[in-house]
Amino acid sequence: MTRPPLRTMILGHPLVATLAMLFGLFMLYLCWLGGSGWLIMAVFTAVGMLATLKASERASAYRKWKREWDALAEPGARPRGKSRYVVGMVLASLVILVVIGSGAHAVAMVASWAFGLAAAVGLFTLMRRIGRWFSAAPSRSQAVDPVAIVAKPIMPMPAPRDACDALPDYCQRLISGPGR
Repeated sequence: MTRPPLRTMILGHPLVATLAMLFGLFMLYLCWLGGSGWLIMAVFTAVGMLATLKASERASAYRKWKREWDALAEPGARPRGKSRYVVGMVLASLVILVVIGSGAHAVAMVASWAFGLAAAVGLFTLMRRIGRWFSAAPSRSQAVDPVAIVAKPIMPMPAPRDACDALPDYCQRLISGPGR
């Protein structure tokens, strides 16, 4: 399984997805209070919430697969550190402190900045996709990998069963699949 794009991993993080869904519910509530003039905002909010849900599902599936893959490693292997979460936790706590420490004006300001940032990211993503449509470079799926065909091997090859039996335990678990 390949790692999803960074945008999907960030939006699919449980903390970010929860905050995005709460913000979306708050925006839908405001749209409901605003009447029919806010219909287009409600549609965009619902689309954003669906995108968040899909990103969350993809990111959690990748994290589950990654945990299973790392479980196949040798017993002496070290897992990666958790230091990358420190910056996100500091930013989240600063936003919470600003919202709690100030009145309704700060909440509206944070909400408007978050919506503006989401709109900018959406516009950037849209422009990148439009740019890819008009680019002449082939995509990764269209690229052809070179294949080398050897009619007669240089040295004798063992039987597939003998080769599998010679592998270490963690490789045999990988070949046979998880849980077998």
